[in-house]
Amino acid sequence: MRRAILISLLAALLQTGVSAQTETHVDFFAGVDLSYRDIHWNKLMEVLVNVTPGVRMRLGDSWQLAGQVIVPVYNDYGEYYSKVRLGIVSVAKEFQFGSNHLKLSGGMFSGERYGLDAKWMLPVNSWLAFDAQLGLTGRWSPQLGEGSLPDRLTGWGGARIWLDRWATEGRIRAGRFIYADWGVIGEGYRHFKHCSVGAFGQWGNKGGLGAGFKVIVLLPPYKRTDRTVNVRPASSFLLSHNVMADSYSLRMYNTDPEENEREGVFRKAEWGPYSLGR
Repeated sequence: MRRAILISLLAALLQTGVSAQTETHVDFFAGVDLSYRDIHWNKLMEVLVNVTPGVRMRLGDSWQLAGQVIVPVYNDYGEYYSKVRLGIVSVAKEFQFGSNHLKLSGGMFSGERYGLDAKWMLPVNSWLAFDAQLGLTGRWSPQLGEGSLPDRLTGWGGARIWLDRWATEGRIRAGRFIYADWGVIGEGYRHFKHCSVGAFGQWGNKGGLGAGFKVIVLLPPYKRTDRTVNVRPASSFLLSHNVMADSYSLRMYNTDPEENEREGVFRKAEWGPYSLGR
């Protein structure tokens, strides 16, 4: 019953989005996903390199369709990661109520999750904003033909501080994540013109303490064209490292192929790092 309701909601969302179309812009893009781990005593490093071609259709009235495929080109991780597989297929709609930004998404997300998701942000002033995310998802692995009902509720809430003079951002959030663990994450980022460098620390009830760093590099061309059809590289490249070698603790999915801490998730938002532009 839950699956039937979810499919009906997704179909209604998609149909409404297509009917709302007034002007369509299509972006074809491709990026590279680099993963690595050091978990074996007899092997220095295991590496996984994927090419991630994707497409985004920006429809009228703030609707969007997006998709992404994962194509492995080098794999030390095992047979499961050797197959071409679906990454993201989603439909989304943005709303703005006063200073509130809201984005509703449905479909298949990263991390082999599918379902419904809501993201919210409220800029209070030029240096403070509150945000949250809430999702109802299940697991779906197309390459294995396995899945579960969309009955897992995940979500987090937090705050962000933006220091404009130093282009520096601080974030803190707490909540329940996709592997049913809960905890707190604190992050700090220094944003430069074409890249962002950050560090994070976290504590989870299952993974304990953890820390690491992230580097987000914008890829040229830095000036985006807005033709009806655009072919380009992915907007950015993300390198993330966790010193605890734990890829499951306090993990959340993405609903958009190019979602990251530099460019955010709200196309209309004008606050902090999202007003830096490209």
